[in-house]
Amino acid sequence: MGDHDDEEVKLERLPAMRVACVAVNSSTPEWDSLSKMKAWAESKGLMSGPYRLFGYDSCLPDPDHTYTVWLTVGPDVEPEGDFEIKEFPGGLFAALPITGIPAIGPGWRQVAEWSRRNGHRCNEALPCLEEALDPIGTPEDTVRMKLYYALAE
Repeated sequence: MGDHDDEEVKLERLPAMRVACVAVNSSTPEWDSLSKMKAWAESKGLMSGPYRLFGYDSCLPDPDHTYTVWLTVGPDVEPEGDFEIKEFPGGLFAALPITGIPAIGPGWRQVAEWSRRNGHRCNEALPCLEEALDPIGTPEDTVRMKLYYALAE
């Protein structure tokens, strides 16, 4: 069990979203992909208005693995270089708010255990997402995030 109460895990439906995405494979892919997305998005003015920022891990062993970052975008944004545009269909998720990078591992274990105990199965067709609720660059121990564990319907 993590440092969170099971009551904090809630069922949430994420809406369909159009997202720009970039994936980086390296020894520090989370930071590398976030930095790459931030630089690109800021150069296009995409972070000046409301947006949502998500990421997910390939879950392959270290040292090198892939992390993909999504930024919600409008219909006028086009693919460019390493940046693709995807239509995320939305779906049902078990969601858990967390604070601090060290809470990610325990948080994922907790939300997966909660899902199993409550009769839900993972939807392997969708990624399990980490949403950044604070701006890129917020200190690791205070950054607020929400974990979204994809559920089969």
